Amino acid sequence: KQMLAIVGLSHVDAQNKSYYIKDLGYNVYFENYIESTDYPYIYIGYGINGVGFIDEDTYKESYRTLVENVMSYAKDSKIVIMSILPVIEGYEMTAKITNEDVDYYNVFLKNLAKEKGIYYLDLEEVMKDDNNSLKSEYCFGDGIHFNERAYTIINEYILSHRVPIEDD
Repeated sequence: KQMLAIVGLSHVDAQNKSYYIKDLGYNVYFENYIESTDYPYIYIGYGINGVGFIDEDTYKESYRTLVENVMSYAKDSKIVIMSILPVIEGYEMTAKITNEDVDYYNVFLKNLAKEKGIYYLDLEEVMKDDNNSLKSEYCFGDGIHFNERAYTIINEYILSHRVPIEDD
């Protein structure tokens, strides 16, 4: 029910900034926030920020570090890596990003989840069209950002694809 969501943030920057948490009324660093929670689930999901703008080695190393840190901060939580969602190519904002790139990094994320013994949630199942692109009905109009309907679909998908916990 509660989430830490920041627009325009990549996984590289996530651990190096403090965030204002409205419910707390003050800024907190990522590590402190995760350590102070007792959520049964932690979903890690980043968009295309980084896919077209960070070199491959940095992308992979920093995502691996992020996952390892979350695992160490939240030892009792079930951790889920969510897939990167596709774009609609041909827009100015998608000039440096292709769905081929998104697919490549999703393979990395899926393998990382398997390697770490955590879960992977493939949101592309509901967000991609037959051309390997973001379904146009979910696009805000710039090829990258999602409209309200997309977030509803994502939320419904997450809720209908729960990861198991021991008490379930």
